[in-house]
Amino acid sequence: MVPISSSSPFFTLTPILSPLLFSGFSSRKPRPRISHSTLHSILSLWMEKSPLACPPQSKNAQVRNHLHPQVSMLPVGLVVVLEDKLLGMFCSGYELHAGQAAIVSLGQRLKDTEVFLSRRPCSECSKLLLNAGVKRLVFWPGELEVSQSKVNWTKYKIERKKKRKSKNDCLFDQESEIEMNAFAVSRMSSSLITAWDKDVKEREQEECKQLCKDFIPSTKIHRHTLQICQLPHACDAKSFTRLRRDMRQTLKYLAAVVAQVPISKSFGFRPFSAETKLSNEENKLYRHCLVSALLLTGRSEDPKTGVGSVIWTMKDGPDLPRMELLATGYNGFIRGASTLDFPRLDYRNDQALRKYKYIIHSEQNALINRCVFHPCEMVLFVTKCPCDDCMPLIRHAGISKIVTVEPPKEPHPDQELSYESFIKADDIARYTVRGETSEVLNKIRYKSIMTKFLQ
Repeated sequence: MVPISSSSPFFTLTPILSPLLFSGFSSRKPRPRISHSTLHSILSLWMEKSPLACPPQSKNAQVRNHLHPQVSMLPVGLVVVLEDKLLGMFCSGYELHAGQAAIVSLGQRLKDTEVFLSRRPCSECSKLLLNAGVKRLVFWPGELEVSQSKVNWTKYKIERKKKRKSKNDCLFDQESEIEMNAFAVSRMSSSLITAWDKDVKEREQEECKQLCKDFIPSTKIHRHTLQICQLPHACDAKSFTRLRRDMRQTLKYLAAVVAQVPISKSFGFRPFSAETKLSNEENKLYRHCLVSALLLTGRSEDPKTGVGSVIWTMKDGPDLPRMELLATGYNGFIRGASTLDFPRLDYRNDQALRKYKYIIHSEQNALINRCVFHPCEMVLFVTKCPCDDCMPLIRHAGISKIVTVEPPKEPHPDQELSYESFIKADDIARYTVRGETSEVLNKIRYKSIMTKFLQ
């Protein structure tokens, strides 16, 4: 990622120009972890694909046509981060842009935060976020929120020279140098997630093809977009080719995760006992939230099983419920401690060498990271069934619904985790994945592979 100075010394607008990054890898560690910045960027892309996302229907003609009469608004996904903690995830709606939704929901809590977007925001959202005290904007270097795919570029250049720039258009138009060595970073020589099912591989290819179509514009539009974003150094042949390759690599990782939870007739969420069945629209929404939890497993420190959790509040809406993010979490060791100081084994006669006493579960981390205490209905999406240690915390936190991948299995004789509390929790609505997905998710394996460094 390359920072670009703006008119404010405390604000930075940053395009995502780096390839897929993985951090914390060494020969002594079992597997790499996806970096915070890459995870947040991918989450912003996935939020744009939310069933709740749609292009905002702005009634302000100045916002709609401030560049050209043929422009159109595109949906945007947005992730707000403060010190590597997710404060919120938003998407464009019928009335509000993603940036405006973040302003309405978080307000002054946006101060000193980093905001990751799936597209470069419009001037209206940029100035609002700047005034709220956002420290840095990071955007995907694809098509802009104000789409210009139908613009006659020759005529546009002539009109642009004649027209005097407005104040909002000039917010981020200052010249700046780009450090081209930002491309010389570590990358994985293969996908982080290995799917052992042929159907999953086919779905992964289809998802990757669709994501590339949505987030990587044509070569002509892409070059003009980079010029508008004041990134001329990224337009030369070598850098431009590398940028598009790195964008495809990132989308391939997202597609590998999304493919684990397919959209098919055999897919859905079934009630664990006597809970109400979900509609097709709710199934799609729950699938989106579960994929977000799966993405969080890329940050897990557990050498074998990565677990991710997402807590949302849900309010009744006309068609789909209105949602607000409360917290996210993944399993790992104590924050700030060296992972090499703790045992990392699953089964061993010596109890002191087992990892379970030192691992903090994803549900526990999610409850610790809660940024809002909301009285509305709270739903926990978790990639593994909550154990007996987590269920009391979940119940007393006021969570009324749990959506997980599969029902608990029979306990192993050497297994230290029990799931009886989840089975007997009749006061909490519980949903699990039905169809082939639960079997496929069991086959997900994280493998340690060589890291390739670009010189």
